[in-house]
Amino acid sequence: MKNTALFGLALLATTAFTAPAFADDFDFTLEGFAAQVDADADFINPPTDKADNAISGALYGYRLGAEYDFGQQGGLFVGANLYGTVGDGLVSEPQRNGNYLVHYTELSGFNGWEVNGGYDFGSIAVGVGYGQITRDVTSYQSCPEDWNSVVAGFCRGGGVLPNNEGREGLRGGSPEEDTADSWRFFGRYDVSDHVAITLSYQQADFGQELSPLDVVSNAANDAAGNRLAHGPTSFAQDFSIVGAGLQLRY
Repeated sequence: MKNTALFGLALLATTAFTAPAFADDFDFTLEGFAAQVDADADFINPPTDKADNAISGALYGYRLGAEYDFGQQGGLFVGANLYGTVGDGLVSEPQRNGNYLVHYTELSGFNGWEVNGGYDFGSIAVGVGYGQITRDVTSYQSCPEDWNSVVAGFCRGGGVLPNNEGREGLRGGSPEEDTADSWRFFGRYDVSDHVAITLSYQQADFGQELSPLDVVSNAANDAAGNRLAHGPTSFAQDFSIVGAGLQLRY
């Protein structure tokens, strides 16, 4: 996440220092947006696949950028921006799989950088952007609080624990903070010289990530070997983001 932010700041700074020579065709932009985010997590934990988690909901964020227009009354333009989300994230509905483990995923938010280009028709502009997006997501696995409802499998002890003792309430999370390539297609309608409305569609594909299950450490779990009993979890995640924003231009 730090590398993403540093790259984006350097990109904006480079653009800003060149601005005075092209002041008439150069704009700084500040945008607030609301986005419908669909970020399904496809769990893969060898040797068997797990129940998928569907994450869907609204997130809110900002976009800070700069844009250079090659024609004062419209024409080609290029730009760069940094963006990110603010506020609460999204949590998927828990899904139970065959061994009674319950999976769910929490998306705390995302941020990234983008370079873009397009064509300004006057009051309407369209364009495409490419960059990188960094997600902040955690996948959780847990056993039911009432382990007597578990007939067999890992949460029942898996034939390993003494007297077939159950792993009641066992819970762990695998945090992920990684980066993927991202494409965004957008349109802009200029309400005035300094105010615009934007619409956009953004797509990113996070490949399969493998990370150890960080089981909650307590006396019962440590004594039973729960922190080592269940290996790594893995999930792939696709991002689809449909957004609308209000943009200020100066």
